[in-house]
Amino acid sequence: MDPEELRKKALSILVKYNTIDSIDWLLENHWDLVEIDHIDEFNSEDLYDSKKIEGLKLGIIIKYESKTYELYYLNETSFYAGDELSYYGHFKLFYEDSLVIHTTYSAWYDQWDSGKSVDWDFKSIKVLKLGDWIEEIPKIVPYQKKLIKLEEKKELEDSKNKFKKDTEDNFDLGNYS
Repeated sequence: MDPEELRKKALSILVKYNTIDSIDWLLENHWDLVEIDHIDEFNSEDLYDSKKIEGLKLGIIIKYESKTYELYYLNETSFYAGDELSYYGHFKLFYEDSLVIHTTYSAWYDQWDSGKSVDWDFKSIKVLKLGDWIEEIPKIVPYQKKLIKLEEKKELEDSKNKFKKDTEDNFDLGNYS
């Protein structure tokens, strides 16, 4: 199989198993995810010894069914494209400490919004090693959605209970009840 055909086939397998959409969803919703670890350039001093996070911008570590998935945005840099400042960097995904994806990403920041987008073009991907993880990552998304809903329900219940307690503690109708 020629190199271009091999790269395209590998990507088509990721699409078939919904792996790309699942990775994108996890990255886009990372602040809402439950039971995960976030690391960034400000809280990763103890991890800088590892080559895989050199130049760390943001890392997300997910443990699911006794497996570990590490997603990293690395080496973000900026450049001018016309009169607009653009950003790009490297994205790496490790499954059980093995590098399975290495590609690039672009980022944007302005006063209203910011975001990152992984580049899934077959020419941009430097490493793609398929394995069981391609079927496992899509299972994390519904699990996380369920955890998020449970967390939101708990927060709503806690808020109602706090409101009730604050009202009981701080309101007294005295003789006017």
